Amino acid sequence: MQCAGPSKNFLSLSHGDVGFVTDYSAQHPISVLTINVAPDWLSELVPETLERETLGKTIAVQTPQVEILGTVGWTTPSMLAAVQQILTCPYQENVRQLYLESKTLELLALKLEQMRQPEVAEDHKITLKSDNIYRLYQARHILLTDIEHPPSLMDLARQVGINDFKLKRGFRQIFGTTVFGCLYDYRMERAKQLLDTHNLKVAQIAQTVGYANPSQFSAAFKRKFGFSPKMYRRQH
Repeated sequence: MQCAGPSKNFLSLSHGDVGFVTDYSAQHPISVLTINVAPDWLSELVPETLERETLGKTIAVQTPQVEILGTVGWTTPSMLAAVQQILTCPYQENVRQLYLESKTLELLALKLEQMRQPEVAEDHKITLKSDNIYRLYQARHILLTDIEHPPSLMDLARQVGINDFKLKRGFRQIFGTTVFGCLYDYRMERAKQLLDTHNLKVAQIAQTVGYANPSQFSAAFKRKFGFSPKMYRRQH
């Protein structure tokens, strides 16, 4: 699986001597995380109900020498949070390996769930130029860089040079959520990571992810995961 910022991810199953060449736009910074696993391992995890045509939606090449089945999708906030947790893994040695394997499984689960979702109908999409797509990813980066003090919708649109209508509609089309739905998802994923890896009080975690009121944070966390922060910590 490959998560390529600032836009897409790619899940593929391949056999044989396979090589890829990827072109990116000039002067736009790109970060790429690639996770390679054994094909047999991936085949065992991919549900039988997931048809090969679905996995090969973007690329489907089958010859006696090579087989490549792949599908591309937009990187969601939950996927981005898992990627950042992989890149900032706080553990060492055996615990590190276990943690990274668990995050790989989480990314795979998120991708498989994304593949099951129906595509947005063409008449509900808006046409986005590559420059506007880049601006939307800039907006998401700004939004998630300082989750304690996020900008208003209008200020965020002004900072990236796009109108608020395209910002709101573009977020839904690319990320599958609203601007502040994206912020909420990222805050909750960050809070869960802090509960897993840091011995901080719930009030401290609430402040770190942008909630001045710990009770509001606890309610938001329970709405997202079905557990209060304290219950989640006890169970994990």
